[in-house]
Amino acid sequence: MNTPEDLSTALKPARALIGTRPFTICLRMRAEFSTQPDPATTLFGTPADMIEKLRGFQSAGASQAILHFPATSHAARKRAMETFRKEVLPALPD
Repeated sequence: MNTPEDLSTALKPARALIGTRPFTICLRMRAEFSTQPDPATTLFGTPADMIEKLRGFQSAGASQAILHFPATSHAARKRAMETFRKEVLPALPD
């Protein structure tokens, strides 16, 4: 599922079965601060790009995300995670 629209479409049958009972949608995706993402990457770009996409997934029904920060070194992974923490997380609701 690469777009919020894909998620929304995929959830329609589940919502019909579940009805009004509460349920959690959790996304698992890679997060890369890159303009040339790996084709398997779902979440990429600038912090603003990531905020927009995560808000879209949230509007489509996702309530949680598990992120993997691929990197070539520990320092690069740490930088990506810090950027996400400082620039993306504050823009998202709790």
